Amino acid sequence: ARLRIIFMGIKVNPVVCAEIESLFPPAILETTEFVDRKTALKALKNAHVLFYPVWKGYYGIYSGKLFEYLGARKNILIAPNDHGTLEELLIETNAGAYPSSAIECKEQLFAWYTEWESKGILSYQGNEDAIQRYTREAQGELVVDIVTNIVTEHV
Repeated sequence: ARLRIIFMGIKVNPVVCAEIESLFPPAILETTEFVDRKTALKALKNAHVLFYPVWKGYYGIYSGKLFEYLGARKNILIAPNDHGTLEELLIETNAGAYPSSAIECKEQLFAWYTEWESKGILSYQGNEDAIQRYTREAQGELVVDIVTNIVTEHV
């Protein structure tokens, strides 16, 4: 199959894994047990689209995984759209799509697949300046500035 969908680590939750496996043809689906970091990073590097499921009840909370995805410079698909912080982050960084419905999700994936199939590559339009603001180095500088301001104000 030219299309391959991998849910890495999903087998740690057998109920969710079984549900995922019921949704996709076995010929294109791969589910794995927990994988080590080296294996995960290799898969990240080789992927064309990175899926980030939005968890209900965690509105406004970023996951470290999302920033790993930004660092990979690959198209990110968040679903379902939270219409909040995650959408804002993808708008700012132009790093992917945030469909609000299953139909929009299907249409986005089909458009990306069609582009990849016709060109042999999937374009990535991420805003590098915006992404750079979320690197460890940039965030570290922010922490130093905050701590310096606090110390300066209270000394």
